Amino acid sequence: MSTIIRIWIIIGILASVQGGVTWVNRGFKPEVVEVIPGTLEKLPKTIGSWVGKKTELDPLIFKKLGAADVVNRTYQNDAAETIAVQVAAWNDIDEWTPHHPTVCIPAQGWNISNARDLKSEDQDGRAGQVLQADRDTAHMTALYWYQLGPNIYCTRDDARQARRQLWGQKSWPPILKVLMQSSEPDPDQASAQLEELAKQIQAWTVQLH
Repeated sequence: MSTIIRIWIIIGILASVQGGVTWVNRGFKPEVVEVIPGTLEKLPKTIGSWVGKKTELDPLIFKKLGAADVVNRTYQNDAAETIAVQVAAWNDIDEWTPHHPTVCIPAQGWNISNARDLKSEDQDGRAGQVLQADRDTAHMTALYWYQLGPNIYCTRDDARQARRQLWGQKSWPPILKVLMQSSEPDPDQASAQLEELAKQIQAWTVQLH
């Protein structure tokens, strides 16, 4: 076999490999992920019996968060009970579960004592996860979920299924994360409050895609 023929064979192999990589990237990753700044600010300020007020986020914390868009609210009901809510959006789809609560909460000195899944009423799988954590004599109850379009997940394994639903689409929605924390010291009462508000917030976030 002549040298020229060998060269053309190698060029053909390289072209095939490059074409395969391009096809995989186009199939499994979007060409565009769009996040419009200010979208999350449209989160309703009054949700059922809860009224929210904007909480300013320190610019350094926002930079560390790495989100393209974020809104922080403190919701309060007639009994003066409060729930802190953060909704953030990332356009870096390579980070499937950015700042996962099961990592970040222990990193702040809390010990997660219980984790309970919330089941969705209108789709198979999780609608969120409730975490209970302790630090010294303090107790915290939080609820979170991630979202990719209409698909909700809490773990990286669940994220695979959510991403699979979008394969082949040129444009993907951003990754959303909703994190909520109740001020109620009683874990059962706190969980009930979080689930009540989360259900209504989730009805809003699934309409964003």
